[in-house]
Amino acid sequence: MFLKKKINECIILSILLAQVSWGATFIINHWIHTVQNNLWQNPDNWSQGRVPVYYNDGETKYDIVYINSTPSSSQGCVIEDGNNIAYSIYISRNGESNEPAVLTMNGGYLEVKGWEMKLGYDDANASRGIFNLNDGTVNISGTGGVCIGYGLESQAEININAGIFRTQKLYVSFTGSNAYGRLNLNGGMFFVGLGNYFFVNQPGRIDIYQGMLVINGNVESYVQNLVQANLITAYNGTGTINVTYNEAANQTVVSASPDIIIDFSIEKGSAINRAAGFLHSISPNAPDANLVNVLKPKIFRLSATRGYGDTGNAFENYQRVHNVIGADIQIVLSDGFRDTVGGWPGDNSNWIAWEDYVRGIVNDAKDGNYIFQWDIWNEANTETFWNPDGTATEKRERFFEAWKRAWLIIKSINPEAEIVGPSNSWYQELSNRWFTVEEFLSFAKGNDVLPDILTWHTWNENTIIPDTTQARNFMAANGFNIDRIVINEYGGIAQHVLPGTCVWYFANVQDANVYGVRACTLDPEGCSTCWNVSLTGLLTYPEQQPRSTWWTYKSYAEITGTLVEVMGNDNINGLAAKDADAYSVLSRPQVKILLGKRAGVTEDEFVLLTGLENSSYLKDDSGYIRLKVEHIPNSGWDALPAPVSVSDTLIRFANSINVLVPDFGPADAYIITITNPKIYKVDMNNLSIFISHWLDDNSDQQGCNDYPVGDLDYNCKVNFVDLSLLSLYWF
Repeated sequence: MFLKKKINECIILSILLAQVSWGATFIINHWIHTVQNNLWQNPDNWSQGRVPVYYNDGETKYDIVYINSTPSSSQGCVIEDGNNIAYSIYISRNGESNEPAVLTMNGGYLEVKGWEMKLGYDDANASRGIFNLNDGTVNISGTGGVCIGYGLESQAEININAGIFRTQKLYVSFTGSNAYGRLNLNGGMFFVGLGNYFFVNQPGRIDIYQGMLVINGNVESYVQNLVQANLITAYNGTGTINVTYNEAANQTVVSASPDIIIDFSIEKGSAINRAAGFLHSISPNAPDANLVNVLKPKIFRLSATRGYGDTGNAFENYQRVHNVIGADIQIVLSDGFRDTVGGWPGDNSNWIAWEDYVRGIVNDAKDGNYIFQWDIWNEANTETFWNPDGTATEKRERFFEAWKRAWLIIKSINPEAEIVGPSNSWYQELSNRWFTVEEFLSFAKGNDVLPDILTWHTWNENTIIPDTTQARNFMAANGFNIDRIVINEYGGIAQHVLPGTCVWYFANVQDANVYGVRACTLDPEGCSTCWNVSLTGLLTYPEQQPRSTWWTYKSYAEITGTLVEVMGNDNINGLAAKDADAYSVLSRPQVKILLGKRAGVTEDEFVLLTGLENSSYLKDDSGYIRLKVEHIPNSGWDALPAPVSVSDTLIRFANSINVLVPDFGPADAYIITITNPKIYKVDMNNLSIFISHWLDDNSDQQGCNDYPVGDLDYNCKVNFVDLSLLSLYWF
C-alpha cells in the first residue's frame, strides 16, 4: 500500500512537469484517512500530518491535495464547516477498485487558490472521482479552473445540491480524453468567470434540475448549440433548458424547467370531481356500494325505458342514485320511445304518439316526486339515433319540432323542470350530421325553447376546452347565456380502458368548468359496458373487479380542498389540490396529485412542486413531510388489484420539491400524495363522533382483528371491544 501511494504521488508530480519546469517545488498532501472520522479538518487524515494549506513563494508551492483512498462512506472526505484552502485538488481513484474517490462539502468555505481542481485525473484503468456540494461556497480562484473528467476514459462528476461554486474555467470531459464528465446542478449556483473557457465535450454532460449555471459574457449561442447536441439537458432530458443573456450583468444564465410543474401558489377554486358521471351501467343492487360511492358520482345518465329490466333505468335506480349517492339523474326520453313505441316522432305528420309518451313519463315523475333533468333525445344530429324519412333538412326540422313539443309538455307539467340538450355527437359540424349545436341553439332561442343545461358529446379530450369556449362565446354574442354545460358522454372507443387518458378528460373538464359523463363501448366479448353493471367499464364483468381506470376515478375522487395550477406537456396532464382541513379527528392535511400520460414512451419523469410556502401544515415538528408515490399501470380490460407503491418516504419540507416519477408509461397514471407524518391520536372526548362517521363509511363491511393503521381501511371494521385502546397512526 505504501508503495502504491508513492507511485500515485510520482504520477502527480510527473503530470505537473510543466509547472516544475518553472523551477518550483510542489508538496503533495495526500488524504490517507487513518482515523475513525473522515473530516478534512482532522490533521491525522493527511500524509503531511496537517490540514491542507496554501503556500506559494515562487519557489515552493503547496498543498497539492490528492484524494484517492477508498472512502469509508459514500461521502468520502468531508468538509463540514470553517475556512479551507489548497493550492490544487485532485480527486481520482484507479478504476480497478470500482470505488470512486469522493470529496463532500456540507458547509463552510473551500478555496483552490493556486491552480486547479481536477476529477478523474489518472489515465490508468478509467479512474473515478466525485465532488458533492451540499452547502457552503467553493471558489476555484486558481488559473487552472475545474476539469471534470480528464484521464483517458475516466468517470467524474460534480453534484451541486445547494451552495455556490465559482471557477474561472470549466472543462467537462477534457478534449480527446473520451472521459465521461458530468456536472449535475440539482440546486445551488455554478459560476464560470471566463466564457471563452467554458467547454463541454462528448461524452460529457451538464444536467440541470433546480440549480443555475451562470457564465460571464454572451455565450448564449454556444450554450444553445450545446443544448441542441444534448450536452446540456434539463431533468435528465425530460425538461426544458432556458438560456438568457443579461446584458446589464454581462452574464449568460442557464436554468431548467421540468416538463411538469405544479404551482401551489396559483389557486383555481374548489376541487369538485366534475367528470365523475356515468352512463347507465348501474342497477339498484350492483355494483356494490363500496365500488360506487367512493367515486363520488355527480351525474348518472339513465334510460326512461320501463319494463325492460332495472339496469340503467332512471326510475328503478332513483332511490340509490339520487337519494343515497346524491347524484343528479339525466333521463333520456328517446331510449324509452324507440323501445316501447317504435318509429319516429312525427311519422306521417302524427305527433300524438310522441306527445302522449312524453306526457306519460313526465306525469309519472311528477306523481312519484322524482327529480330528473330531462334529456329529450340522444344524438339526434346523427343518422344512428335520428333517421326518419326525408332529406337532411327535413330530418333536422323534424327533430326541432319534436324538441319543441317535448319541451312545452315538460314545462307545462313542471315549470321548474330542467331540460338538457341537444346531446349532439360532437359540438362541431362533421359529415353525416343533420345540424350543429349552434344551429340548434339558434332554433331554440327563436322559439323560446332553450335548454336549461347545454349538452353535447365528445370523443377527443382535446376538444373540450375549445368547444366550450366557442359555445360560451357564441351564446354571449347572440344575447343569451346558458350557464351550465355538461359533456354528457365523453371518451373514445380506443380510450375506454386507458387510465392516463382518463386523467386528461378529468383535467380538461375541470379547466372548462363543465361536468362530464363517461361514455360506454363494447368490451372484447362484444358486451356493451352500458348494460352490464360495470360502471361503464371501470369494473370487470361479471366479476366486478376494479380495472386500472376504476383506481384512476377513485384517486380523482380523493382530490379535495383547493385546486392548484398543473403545467404539463403534450403527453402529460393532471390535477392537484391542497387541503389544509387538518387537525381534526376525522381528517388530516394533504396534497394530492393525479397525473396521466396519453402518449409517448415509457421513461422517468420529473415533477416540480413549487409555491409550497403557505403549506407548512404539511410538515411535522421536525420539518419533515411524508411523500408517497403510487403507479396506476394500464391494465387494459384486466383487473388491477391496487395501485403499485413506488415510494413512501419522509423528506424535508421545502418551498419547492422535485419528485421522480419512474417508468411513466404512455397510458399510465400516477398518484403523488403529501401528508403530515405526525402521529395523531383520537380525541377520546370525540370518539363517538369518530365512530359514527367511520361506521357510515364502512357500513357494508365486516369486522377485522387489526386496528386501522395508516389510511382508514375501507375493507375492514375495527374490533370495537378494544376501542378504548384505539389510536390512529397516519404514518
